[in-house]
Amino acid sequence: MHWGAREMSFSGDITKLDNIARSLKSMVTIPSRAATPIAEGITKLLQKEFRAGTNPYGQAWRSLAKATIDKGRHPPPLTDTGDARDATRAYAEQGAGIAIFLPSPLTFHQTGYRNARTGRNVGPRAVLPNKGLPASWKLLIDKEVRAAFKAAA
Repeated sequence: MHWGAREMSFSGDITKLDNIARSLKSMVTIPSRAATPIAEGITKLLQKEFRAGTNPYGQAWRSLAKATIDKGRHPPPLTDTGDARDATRAYAEQGAGIAIFLPSPLTFHQTGYRNARTGRNVGPRAVLPNKGLPASWKLLIDKEVRAAFKAAA
């Protein structure tokens, strides 16, 4: 082989190069192999947040207003029926992506909203990360990518 002014030569058992090439080719599948277990793990982390009434960083959501409690709602917020928790899911997309489905009522809670009836601003109760990946998500992703790498190697 000749590249520019340098020459490169191989000696020894060339079949080992074929093994290396196959191993490198299998590494391309790591992101897609890791996507499903990562999505399943993120779904579990999201459900844990709902049960605890916290954002992805472990900070408690803003408490329910007294008027809301007087209507029969119970802490933590967003959990009375379980519908929001059950509908919020991460899933692996074709290829290597991960998407998170957040039902429409929660999109208002993610960033906060203006109450149409009272005209007051209602602060956020973030369900999704909004300041970078939380430590628990990073650990999960690292663990699953390492497992996919080990399986591909």
